[in-house]
Amino acid sequence: MPLNLPGQHPVGRNESGKDRTAGGPGSPADELRRELTERSTTDRVGRRPWDASTTFRYSRGSDPSDATYWIDLKLALSLTAHWRVNYKIHYDLSGEEVASQEYAVYRDLHCWEARFVSRYYNEEWEYYFRISIKALPEIQGEAGSRHLDRTIR
Repeated sequence: MPLNLPGQHPVGRNESGKDRTAGGPGSPADELRRELTERSTTDRVGRRPWDASTTFRYSRGSDPSDATYWIDLKLALSLTAHWRVNYKIHYDLSGEEVASQEYAVYRDLHCWEARFVSRYYNEEWEYYFRISIKALPEIQGEAGSRHLDRTIR
């Protein structure tokens, strides 16, 4: 007979003493599924763990040979409650080249927050880094191209 400590229930039984089956309500698998669901919703406070979008654009002037085709792809991941990563790419289909791309990382550090953004545009890479106190955002340290700060929230 297995040893049960105070507050524990015999293996294979739930709190009411009923047998737990592998796939039924109250089973270990069901409890794990419920716990993971609760964690995923509480860790991300109203946020889905990911978001993705695609946009296709076509434009043309009076001359049909001036037509341009673009595709934009965006991906945002909330890796944990404290880490977010975004990626964007703007691809010129008619010119067959990457027109711009951007990586952004956000880290919640309890009472501090940090952001890093890197963007490729016009054949140049630019970056922005910022660390600040959440309660006093005017107290911060930053480096790089400030206009990139609007990228991640």
